[in-house]
Amino acid sequence: MSQVPAITAAGSLHAELRALIASSRQRLAGAVNAELTRLYWTIGQRLDAEVLGGERASYGTALLDQCVIHPNTTTQSDPNPTSHSG
Repeated sequence: MSQVPAITAAGSLHAELRALIASSRQRLAGAVNAELTRLYWTIGQRLDAEVLGGERASYGTALLDQCVIHPNTTTQSDPNPTSHSG
């Protein structure tokens, strides 16, 4: 009978360790996502300043014009509605 509490204790320890690992993984994923967002934002700022000189790219203007003309034409099943003829 002395083995039953030992098995229960080992199972409890195992469950606690799994929970600690899962919690740590969640915090790590959040930190990585935040850092990647910061990185991509900084890259975008540098490209805007160095390549575009702070001005909007010409394709951005055309895209905005298209969105204003046809605001509800893009769906999940049709991500590029302007590619169709007719």
